[in-house]
Parts: sequence; structure tokens; C-alpha cells
Amino acid sequence: MGFRALDVCGGVHRHPPRGSADYIDRKTPEKSRVSGKKRKEKIMKTMMKRILAFALAALLILGMTVTGAAADPALNQKLKINQVAAGDTVKAYRLIEYDATFNGYTFYASFETFLEAEKNAAGFNSLSVQEYFTEKIGTTGVAELLGKYAAACAKTPAAYTLPAVTAEQVAAADGTVTFDALEPGYYLMLVTTLPTNSKIYKPVSVFVRVVNEGGKNVVSVYAAGSKLPVPAIPGDPYEIDVKSAKAPSIIKEVADDSGIGAVWKTSAGANVGETVNFSIKLEIPAYKGVSGMTLKLTDELSGLIYNAGSAKVYKSRPGGADSFTDEVAGALTETVGTYDETTAKQTVEFTLDYAKLNADPNLPIEVYISYSAVLAKEVARDGITVPGTTDKTYNRAANKAVLTYTTSNEPETEKTTDAQIASVYTYSFFLDKRADETEDGTSATELKTLKGAKFTLYKDDAFTQSIEFVKDGDYYRPATADDGAATKVTALEADNTLFVKGLDRGIYYIEETTTPAGYYAPNKGFKIELNGERDVADNALTGKLLDTSSFTETDTADRLLIAGTEMDTTALNQLNVVLKNSSSPILPTTGGMGTALFTVGGVVLMAVAAWLFFFRRKDKKDN
Repeated sequence: MGFRALDVCGGVHRHPPRGSADYIDRKTPEKSRVSGKKRKEKIMKTMMKRILAFALAALLILGMTVTGAAADPALNQKLKINQVAAGDTVKAYRLIEYDATFNGYTFYASFETFLEAEKNAAGFNSLSVQEYFTEKIGTTGVAELLGKYAAACAKTPAAYTLPAVTAEQVAAADGTVTFDALEPGYYLMLVTTLPTNSKIYKPVSVFVRVVNEGGKNVVSVYAAGSKLPVPAIPGDPYEIDVKSAKAPSIIKEVADDSGIGAVWKTSAGANVGETVNFSIKLEIPAYKGVSGMTLKLTDELSGLIYNAGSAKVYKSRPGGADSFTDEVAGALTETVGTYDETTAKQTVEFTLDYAKLNADPNLPIEVYISYSAVLAKEVARDGITVPGTTDKTYNRAANKAVLTYTTSNEPETEKTTDAQIASVYTYSFFLDKRADETEDGTSATELKTLKGAKFTLYKDDAFTQSIEFVKDGDYYRPATADDGAATKVTALEADNTLFVKGLDRGIYYIEETTTPAGYYAPNKGFKIELNGERDVADNALTGKLLDTSSFTETDTADRLLIAGTEMDTTALNQLNVVLKNSSSPILPTTGGMGTALFTVGGVVLMAVAAWLFFFRRKDKKDN
């Protein structure tokens, strides 16, 4: 009978039968020694194979044990998220997973480092991260913790990182997102918004919890630390509502010194070279779960030159152009680009310090950024096509501002507000100088053109406050601080015509200081009234002149010298005037005060003559 040997796996071996290759003949010692050696070698090989097989099987069983429980599809849950703007994307980041037994957690490495720092800062150095999380945080405190972690990941430079996105879904037209299979664990839900939606979403924590009850794994779902009700219909998703707030907004305005309506409007008028005050109102709602924001205002100036260093931040703007109060010191830094005379453009960037603006995180932010710019001479040069037309123009400077921002929840998603534009308009008048006689060889209505006249423009009706101009090509425009003294003049030459551009709306006075040879000068000056058209809703200027704009005499004797006034049919901000010179002395106009005086005087003289005549005749008869 053969012996039995114990296998490494617990089985039994019998002695090989006689005649087999493994039989050892005990009666032949040398042969037995050889056969025994071979048998031992074979046994060793067999044992090694079985040991390796056993080890591999153990590893496979262990691997199945680790992943099988956590990856059990029966434990996965459906989650529906409501109130997401259509097109916005919800991303799920799993920061914490269960271990194989569902009795412990496996943390994402960066999040575990964050927890370690939080634990030590809270004075729980003796606890492990696992103990700290389960004993000191729990399901109710995790919402705040995950929000804090999201903010920490958003800092620059980032101290922590988010894991790869576990799952993501784009919101449907009905504003919902559904995740069909969230595995057990803790998730941080972040929403990325489209520029067109421009929303700020509060981070949401979701916990798919597994608890063993009576030998059976029972699943429940928590959101923001609160347990969600089980869906009434098996298979339906759990539901939560995501909270959002409107995005930051800006309102761009310019100070209008006309005294008509409110001071701050979307447009105003100004002279070339004049300093213009601007205001940007910045509003940011109070965002819960947002610990920081980057805020950059980009201002593109067209026809305006920024006054470097003029920008400041204030909490209040009670009324007028200079009424800002409660300055927020150090809340703004500026980067000023170079003004390009060819394109008449300049870009200025204002970087705002969110921490200094956000003194109380529970309150919304409302501040005003105030600064000034000078109306550039290029505004008079460059006519702009009037919107809605193809052949109508006006002269306009524009200031376009856009706010670019990111939040701590979406540090890599840069959003922008709609552009806000404030406009500054200028106006013109064109004077055609003529004689009171027709040109030889022309029609009877074609008045002769005149050269050699000069004019001075004044701010006041006393004709004392003259305005300095510079000639640019075929027109004059108000002088600026950068113009050389040699280029500035007050005597404007009219070589047949006088073209003045770059004026604010308002009233001016003009006097003919030099008259063409052979002609008489007007008795006095004239009044120019440039009335800007305004929007009915807010009294903001439209850039066009009203037909009430006028060119009138200040002495009625000069009325006949004004041959005509009209609005230009192409340049909608321009008044056209025809002004004559007389080749004979200017007589009082019929029906005017001068006529009345002459009439009264004549009547008196005639009465005196008649009295004298009759008195002398009577005196002769008496004698």
C-alpha cells in the first residue's frame, strides 16, 4: 500500500504504483537515489506552481472584495438637479470613497491634505484624518467643508486641486440635470455657466451613504448636509434644487452739465479738449459659498484720452458729478495703454480687490468707480455713421466698459458682463460768406462769394470771453492743452466759408472782426444756438441737432444779412448758415425800432415846419 502525502492545498497524494515513471524501487539503491532526486525536483516544481496559483487566487479574491462592494451597481443612485439654466454644465467631483467594508473612507489625496490642515488648525492633532472626519465633521458639516475646499482650490496660486471630473451633464431646456448612477461617496457639485446665462451657483455637497442594517446594505442620499426624501416611485431620482444668484453687473454713465434732467446719463456733450467725468456702478450680489472673485474692468476709450491716476472707488454717489463719498482706499490698480492718434483709441484696465470691496460677505457690493478723460481732437476729425443709416453722420466719442470676472467656485471659467457704453457728442456749424449781390454770369439768386472775412467766437453775450481754436485742415476746432501756443488763434479766417467743429451743444456768440474790402461790417455780432436732440426717456443726447437750432442777429439792423439757416442733410449734428455783407450802408429794417425813430422824428420835423410856415404867413398878414 502506497503512503499518502499532504498537499500544500490540503489534498492527499498516494504512492505511485509499481511500473510507473514515478515508482521508486527500494531494492535497487542507486536507481532509487536517482528516481528520488527526480521526484523531489518534480515535487518542488509542483509546489511552486501551486503556491503561485494560490497567491494569485488570493489577490484576485481580495481585489474582488475591495472593488466589488463599492462598485455594486445596486448601490448607485439617480440624482436630478433642478433650477440650472439651460446650457449650463453640472460637474460632479468625488472627493471621498468608501473602503471595501463600507466602514471607512478613502480620501482624494489633495483633499486629505486639506483635511489634515483643517484638523490641526482645529486643535485635533491627536486624531487621524479618518477619525476627525467621522467624529468631528459628519454629514451635516461636510457641506461647509466641501465649499471651503472648493474655494481653497480656486486661490492663486492654488494650494489644493480638484480631482478629475467623475461625471458631468449639461442642463436641458427645462433647467434640469440628471445623473443616472452616482456611486457611494461624497461629491462636490460645481456648475459652470455660459456667458449668456452669466449666473453664480452655490457649490452643493452630495453624499451617497451606505449603512449595513441587519446584514444588508441600505443606501440614503444627502445634499447640503440634509437627508433627501426617498422617491415615491422606485427607480425615480432623488431631487435637489441648486441655488444661484444673478451675475455681477455694471452701469456706465457720463456727467452731463446741461442742467437738463439727471446729472448722470448714458451720453453728454462736450467741447474738444474738455475734461469729461465718467462713473461705473458695480453691483455684486452677496454670494454664499463664494470666498473670492477676480474682477477686472476693461475700458476701451474712442476719442477720449484717459487722465492717468484719476480713477477712485467710492461707496456712494449722492448726486452731482463731484459728489462721490466714502472712498475705498487701495481697492483699485490701473494699467493704462497708449493713446493711438490714428485710431483715436486707448485701453485702460482697472483691477479691483474683491476682499477690500467685500467688507461684509453677507451684504451685496455696490460701489462706484469714478475717473475722467479729455475729449480728443480726433473726435472732430472722424465722422461716424449714425446707427440705422448708411449716409448720415455725426461726431461721437465712446467709452465702452466690460467687467471680466471669475469666482472661487469656477476659477478657470472667465465670464464677462455685457458691454456698457457712454457717449460724448460734439456739434458743428458751417458759415457760407456771401455778398448781397449776385455773381457775374450766374443766376439772379446766386450770391457772390466773399473772401477775407474773420470771426471771433465768444462764450458770452457781452463778447468778452473769446474761445481759442486750432485749424485742422479745412475746419477749426477748440484748442486743447496739448496744442502749441503758436497754433492757437481767436481770429478765424473765412476763405469763402468758415467751418467750426468739436463744439458742445449750447449757445455761442460770433462777431465779424474783419470785413471783406468794399463791404460794410454788420452792426453787431450774432447768436449761435446749437440745441442737441435728447431721448424722451432719460434726456440723454442722441448726437443730432434739433431744428430749433438757430443763427440770429443781436441787432435787428443785421437781420437782412442772414440769408438762410438749415440743418445739414448728411451731418446730422451740423447747422449751416449763409451770412451776407452789404456793399452799401446798412439801413434800419422796415418795422424795426430804427424805422419808428425816423418816422417819429420826421413827423416832428414836419409839424415844426408847418407851424413855422403858418406862423410866418399870419405874421405877414398882420403887418
